[in-house]
Amino acid sequence: MHALSGRLRSALARSALASSALGRSALGRSALACSALALAAVLGAASVAQARCGDADAPRWLGHQSLIALVNPLGAEHNARFGLCLPLYESADPVLALNHFEAGVSTYLSPVYFVPGAYAQIVPVSFFVLRVEVHGLTVWPIPIAGAGYYARSGYDQSWSQDQVPASDGGSANGFSMRIMGVLRFQVPLTESLSILALAATWTETNILDRGQYWLDVRDDMVAASGDWVIDQEAVLLLQARWPEGFGLRFGAFSALRTLPSAGYVGHQLGPIAMMSFGRVDPHVYGLGFFLRMGIYTSHRFRTGTPSAMLGVNVDWDLGGL
Repeated sequence: MHALSGRLRSALARSALASSALGRSALGRSALACSALALAAVLGAASVAQARCGDADAPRWLGHQSLIALVNPLGAEHNARFGLCLPLYESADPVLALNHFEAGVSTYLSPVYFVPGAYAQIVPVSFFVLRVEVHGLTVWPIPIAGAGYYARSGYDQSWSQDQVPASDGGSANGFSMRIMGVLRFQVPLTESLSILALAATWTETNILDRGQYWLDVRDDMVAASGDWVIDQEAVLLLQARWPEGFGLRFGAFSALRTLPSAGYVGHQLGPIAMMSFGRVDPHVYGLGFFLRMGIYTSHRFRTGTPSAMLGVNVDWDLGGL
């Protein structure tokens, strides 16, 4: 039992930031990115770093970028974060060793919205991440049904394509706030095989300068200005890794989205595949790609229909202090 406990604890040190690549996709993102976790944010598969700040144990300027494309609903989003990472304390315990604090600026950009702002993230122990984001929010229309700001008469009004014609799209401004927590673990099976698990929960609110109810294109639901949306992402993966830093991951995800004020629940699940690389360049310490296929088990009008998401993540080492 003691040997098994030691293996699990050392596994946390070897993989917490590799798992955090999942979290960044869940951590990243709008619901488009978070539904991708970044755990959105979804979900990424970039970093294979094994230290507190990128692949270093010293203060570093870091960058994180993700590009995600989604089908059903149709969408795309680019997320970028650039900040300073600071180790919190020294510890030889693998459960504590990956501690750090990171803060900086971030943006989310899609064809219909721009969300610029700031983030702060603390990792007090290797397996837990807490992040807060505060952003401005601008939405504008493009000549595609459902793409833009759409006022709704209430929670029950549909947003299916025939209910949100391109001619009715408008613009709006406001701000958003998100609070997110992520748990991440790895259980080694052999030297090259392991099981990865990630669970992320976040809540966010959007406050706009017009209307009470609107089509929240970032969360794919009708919400009122100031409502708090609650999202939960879970991922279970089998990972194969090679000494050169190359890794493959295959598994399943579950994505749950709720709007308590309306009693609305959306959910989808399905398989996910990821491919990751280590330091591919002096300034790139993580590169990853993922593909996620899902089925809606609960949605206002998409239940039983498939969805697909494709993404790429890049983690940048921008130098020390």
